[in-house]
Amino acid sequence: MSEVRRRLILFARYPIAGRVKTRLIPALGAEGATELHHRLGLRALRTAHKAYADTLLPPEWAEVVPRTLRTSGVAAGAFRFRIAGNSPGKCLIEWTTSIRSRWLQRPYGDQGLFLPKALFEEMGGFADLPIMED
Repeated sequence: MSEVRRRLILFARYPIAGRVKTRLIPALGAEGATELHHRLGLRALRTAHKAYADTLLPPEWAEVVPRTLRTSGVAAGAFRFRIAGNSPGKCLIEWTTSIRSRWLQRPYGDQGLFLPKALFEEMGGFADLPIMED
């Protein structure tokens, strides 16, 4: 029996007025096209994120990602790892994960990794590893 594997990868350019294509709806103009692009991107992400609901992005993610990627010397990023609830050992797991992420620069996939598409492709994209879910 063959295993069905699904992956959803959303790539989008950050919408910048004057750089978002307006030829399909010229009446919108540069600002309108930028706003439409931004809203459609957010909606696609909210819809897609429901499929992987054990990882939740912070509310300010849409501002954090482009700001972080524009920072000099930064190639990629990840969000802080948090565990919901008050389970025993929760703080220890969060703390050790933070050390792994910050000091070793090796975050887990559940931390919401982000990087420019060109870098992702340069690194070879997703490896086909049957034992990994991310």
